Amino acid sequence: MPKNSPRKTPKFIRDNRADKPPTVAAPLGVVRLTYSRAEAGEALGVCLAVLDAWIASGTLRASRPPGGRRVLIRAADIEAMLAASVIAA
Repeated sequence: MPKNSPRKTPKFIRDNRADKPPTVAAPLGVVRLTYSRAEAGEALGVCLAVLDAWIASGTLRASRPPGGRRVLIRAADIEAMLAASVIAA
């Protein structure tokens, strides 16, 4: 990299800025029943390692369809986890 050129921010940092709204919202009129690990992590504000630890410990329920590799997390389980973690004012 030449000395005078500005450093580019890596794409994964540019796309995950705190000032950006979450991207897991469904289009209007569409109800999402399940989310991928990445979508659930983004909705909960945690990285995949933390999400995987929660799944392994049973803190967050997840399922894998028969014969599938993808792990799915129900929207109701994400909402229940968020409701259980509310801080009283």
